[in-house]
Amino acid sequence: MTNLFYKLRQISKTKTLRQSSVTLFGTALNGVIGVIFYILVARMLGPREYGIFSFVTVTVALLASIANVGTDTGVTKFVAENWESNKPRALRFLKAGLLLKIAGFSIVIVGGFLLTDFVAQFVLQKGELSDPFRWALIGVAGSMLFSFGCAALQSLQKFWAWSIVNVFGNSFRLIVFFLLVLGGLSPVTAAISLFVFSPFLALLVSFIYLPKFLNVSVKRSELVELFHFNKWVAATTIIVAISTRLDSLYSTRFLPFEQVGYYSVAISLVGFISQIVLALGTVAAPKFATFKNREDAWRYFRKFELFVLGLSLIGIPTGVLISRFIVPLVYGAQYLSSIAPLNVLIVSYSVFLLSMPIHTMILYFYGNSRFFFWLSLFHIACTAPLAWYLISQFGIMGAAYSVMIGMIIDFVIPLIYVVRKTS
Repeated sequence: MTNLFYKLRQISKTKTLRQSSVTLFGTALNGVIGVIFYILVARMLGPREYGIFSFVTVTVALLASIANVGTDTGVTKFVAENWESNKPRALRFLKAGLLLKIAGFSIVIVGGFLLTDFVAQFVLQKGELSDPFRWALIGVAGSMLFSFGCAALQSLQKFWAWSIVNVFGNSFRLIVFFLLVLGGLSPVTAAISLFVFSPFLALLVSFIYLPKFLNVSVKRSELVELFHFNKWVAATTIIVAISTRLDSLYSTRFLPFEQVGYYSVAISLVGFISQIVLALGTVAAPKFATFKNREDAWRYFRKFELFVLGLSLIGIPTGVLISRFIVPLVYGAQYLSSIAPLNVLIVSYSVFLLSMPIHTMILYFYGNSRFFFWLSLFHIACTAPLAWYLISQFGIMGAAYSVMIGMIIDFVIPLIYVVRKTS
């Protein structure tokens, strides 16, 4: 234990921690603002309408992840690789990424509007979800463009700008939501419309910090290179996007909206851990992409894994302990049913945090995007039937346990790969 604390002190003196501190600060502030927004929405809407709002957020995240076809990962890798040595080439990759984004969400919006009634009435068996589904389709465009801005800033290692853009988006959404509700607009309408449209404004802010690239001409060879890298990431992303949201999708299909609302509160509370993973990954990805030998990459990996281990050891008992006080105090007694699945999800997402350095090293240092395709196939093959059974039989607790099983799979198998690769 003494040796562990000594290593953690050594890590605290590195550039990695300084950069991580920037993104963690931005993420913490962004997370707090986001939590306040979701708390206000949950309290004002109640479990049933909050369940409908959560359907919109999950649908946006799912469809945006699919339509993204791995573009964010490709932009991060190729722009980071070329920025110091060949800036014109890096700018062309930025432009190529944006074009792929526009094509992706255009297909989703057109196809989605044609299939709206089929999805609502036959797939989800809830006809009242037709209008929320249409809102979600518009939200896909905003979400994809916003993530492009963040990926571009990440690839350039502009971490302060990355933090500013994220904080601005959530702050704008929170302030305007409060003003709209005070002005008499329905809370559910205000919440959904702001969730859909605020990312567009945040994208404009990101362009303040990005180099000018819209007028560059993209070479065909670079589009092919980006696509070649993205194809495995895209295939993986589609499977992961579905498998990681099976809990919410199955819950929407099998459970009443009130139960979906309870589970959505639990998911939103552990979302802070996802924000931490995103912040740390923002620093780690371009770092791993620049390493030229295994020794440097392995040394960096060990430091980062120890760092996230420390966060997990602190986070799990703290989160479980305060959850029983936070939920009734903040959300109200109507959401007490959220506490039990929340505790399971805290442990599950801590495992997710531990897997971040492993996944990042495999993808950005070894460049093995194909590995995650096969991992995601195995993941969904295990969790899809299991989640169907657990949720249909045990409700929201079954959903939480299905998430835990998936997180363990995604930690253990990549860890074995990295250990064997570096031994």
